[in-house]
Amino acid sequence: MERAFRKSAEDTYPKKIFSHQLITFEDLQEFKKQLLVELLKAIKPATSITTKRWLKSHEVRRFLKISPGTLQTLKSSGVVPYQKEK
Repeated sequence: MERAFRKSAEDTYPKKIFSHQLITFEDLQEFKKQLLVELLKAIKPATSITTKRWLKSHEVRRFLKISPGTLQTLKSSGVVPYQKEK
């Protein structure tokens, strides 16, 4: 059984464009500025966070989820660099 397909008045083209729907060049420039500001804010690293250069052995073990013996083996074989505290 076939149904007759009718297009409503809303489906026909060209659709009317109202003045509040137009995008001006100035609108695009303002959007570009806002987008750049937001991207730079997202990309910019947090300045208040300071990273530690060295980790304690228990921190490394917790991070890597390994035992003290495994960490010692990794240090001895040169896989994990280390330095004794002065």
